[in-house]
Amino acid sequence: MSNCSAMPFVVIWDAETDCTFHSLGDLPRDQAMRTMQATVICAVVVDSELASVPGGWEEAQKTAREHFWWRDVAKKGKDPFDELLALFDDAEAIVAYNGLGFDFPVLRKHYGGSKKAAQRYMTHRLKTHDPMLNIAKATDQPFVGLNKLLQWNRLEPKTSDGLEAIRMWNDGRREELLSYCMHDVRQLAQVVHLSRVHIQGVGHLPNQVTGIASYIRMQRVLQPVCFEDEFVLVAPASVAPAWPLHGP
Repeated sequence: MSNCSAMPFVVIWDAETDCTFHSLGDLPRDQAMRTMQATVICAVVVDSELASVPGGWEEAQKTAREHFWWRDVAKKGKDPFDELLALFDDAEAIVAYNGLGFDFPVLRKHYGGSKKAAQRYMTHRLKTHDPMLNIAKATDQPFVGLNKLLQWNRLEPKTSDGLEAIRMWNDGRREELLSYCMHDVRQLAQVVHLSRVHIQGVGHLPNQVTGIASYIRMQRVLQPVCFEDEFVLVAPASVAPAWPLHGP
């Protein structure tokens, strides 16, 4: 699968799940994420040109489109997250907080088991901007939660947390769960549109660390050379993450 054409938008997304790692006992992390199920996934789609301006969220949100998908709501014969994956196909960039370490591995089962599905999954990961990983690499702080980041930058905090989101699902509190998930995505959109972010005890990080504007411009400047097969898939292997990545 090739991803060489210019893409007009950015997808910022987040997934809520139905259980915790602790509740799955001693399952290895990769098996646990294959067992976990996404309950609801929310996304905000933003125009790339507006996203490429540092601090441009106020303007970008005027044309931003919000989407959500429930795991138990789908057209006959379709996966509930097919529309999300189609958005990923056409996106110039994808943004998720801890998405490479958690959200994408949980979503992996919805791609299917073919070689083409595996290539599609990798293509999506390769154009993902994960601010949590960048903060960890830049500051040597392995895990900075989104809520801390919001508070440090004087943005409205999260309305709940992942554990309560699981209870919302189990209790059938869908509107509350949807509101919580969408709020997280909107706030993440604000963070990546900041010209710089403040990290307590460290200082201000430039846009190149967490900002979507810098990420988009970097992707465009690189202009990767396109080949028939962009990468080669080998036998699946369990790879330990470089940082201790946490889910709910």
